[in-house]
Amino acid sequence: MQQSGVPNVGVDDHVDKVKPYKNTRVDYTTLRIMASLYRHVIEGQMSCLEEMKEHRDILNEDIFLYGTTTCSCVERFEEHPLTPDQLLEDYMTKFLNSIQSGVCPHYSPQDSSNIRLGSKRLVHAAVTVGHMRVLQYLADHGCDLDAQTEGSHYTPIHLAVKKNHQEMIKFLISRNVDVNVTSGVMKKNGPHRSSHFYRGYRRTR
Repeated sequence: MQQSGVPNVGVDDHVDKVKPYKNTRVDYTTLRIMASLYRHVIEGQMSCLEEMKEHRDILNEDIFLYGTTTCSCVERFEEHPLTPDQLLEDYMTKFLNSIQSGVCPHYSPQDSSNIRLGSKRLVHAAVTVGHMRVLQYLADHGCDLDAQTEGSHYTPIHLAVKKNHQEMIKFLISRNVDVNVTSGVMKKNGPHRSSHFYRGYRRTR
């Protein structure tokens, strides 16, 4: 499959550095495919639906990133894109390279005490950018709408409310997602559950 627009750089430099993801051997072909799918979802390219049909077996897989406890790469990875400049070509090239390699630029395998793991799935990406047709496709093909990111424990509804994507919120509620799930950010800063977010959303309607 041709993965147009997805950089294929830096992976070989990291192959020996990346530890197995949750004790599972890393498949770098899958990482490249996930980077391609991710870019198409983020950029709102409808061609990603055809690509998803070709790779249904990995649509619910984690996209992961090994970062450090002293950098903010995991947070930025799980919430991407936060700002319009994070969709610019230079930023996207670096970001997709991180997806393909599985590590952030600050990661060092020698410093095992300083490693932090982040993850997200295509459902998180679709919600963050408000790509409804992709989210519906993923939901219809069995993807977990309550999946949590590894670092901040965000579920899709956390991100939908955070981004104020009202259509996404309504859709997720209609699919009976858990609005009482707790994220790590909420544990630290409060409120503690996404139901607080959703009730706040409902009061503004």
